Amino acid sequence: MASDDLLRKRKNDNSNYDDLAPEDEVDLDELVKNYNQKRKNDQRYNDSYDDDEDEVGYSKSKRSETPDSGDLRRPRTREEWEEWGRRMGSNLEQMGEKFGKKAEEWGDKVARQMDDWSRKKGRKLDPKVARNIGEHLKQFLSHPYEANYQASSTNATSDERNIAALAHGSIPLIFIGGTFSAGLATPIFFLIPLVLYFMYREKSNFVARHAMNAFAAMLMASIGWIVLIMGSAIIGVVLSIALALTVIGILAIPFLWMFIVLVILISLLIPLGTFVFSIFGIFAALSGRTFNYPYIGRWLNRRFPEASWENV
Repeated sequence: MASDDLLRKRKNDNSNYDDLAPEDEVDLDELVKNYNQKRKNDQRYNDSYDDDEDEVGYSKSKRSETPDSGDLRRPRTREEWEEWGRRMGSNLEQMGEKFGKKAEEWGDKVARQMDDWSRKKGRKLDPKVARNIGEHLKQFLSHPYEANYQASSTNATSDERNIAALAHGSIPLIFIGGTFSAGLATPIFFLIPLVLYFMYREKSNFVARHAMNAFAAMLMASIGWIVLIMGSAIIGVVLSIALALTVIGILAIPFLWMFIVLVILISLLIPLGTFVFSIFGIFAALSGRTFNYPYIGRWLNRRFPEASWENV
């Protein structure tokens, strides 16, 4: 009799037991064991849903109940899954509408604030000014030296040439000494051109100008390298977060890697370029000739007239 009740309950669970053996051949212990295991699995599944709504947004109160225990369960039939799909679609559509409205309101607010700021301050950027800025930037980058610039020989003595070469040589010494001293000797070599400038600015214009060129080159290269690394790190973090929060961001990951590679190349070119030009400066100083670093020399020419290369 117990086996009849057990078989009846198993059939109520939508199980097909038409091919079961007759009662005298059924292993009751095995059936009871399987039935208890099924009840434990159902109970373990139902216990994982303690809230009124699960993680995918399907309300427990809307689920059907098992006929034997009355516990709530996940969608199992085609109709229940269709209902769950309609609910998910409706929820996503509502979320999209809310997000779109918020984004539109935020954009309108920013636009109004920018219009108010421009109207009050009168700082609207004229297209002509923008074009002029672009032209000046293009002209600056395309002309690293002043017009008609040409290195010339001077009447510098042998000692002046050696000291001027030492000022340029401090740049390679930064790489060599900084590597072997774990960066501890870098400040010492960095200050060599500046010390030479203050020592010889009243004695030798040739040494002073070479020393100032070398110091300005090291200073600008260091500042540019630090700004590049810090700025790239900040931009990389912001882009990584933005890409992680958007679905389309996955498609932009290759561009992020291209940006990282570009930053690495530029960060290597800055010290390498300074190193190469410092070698040119060493040979120019030893030969008693004038020398200007690209772009930096244009500013120094305003600080030091061309005649100041010669000692008076």
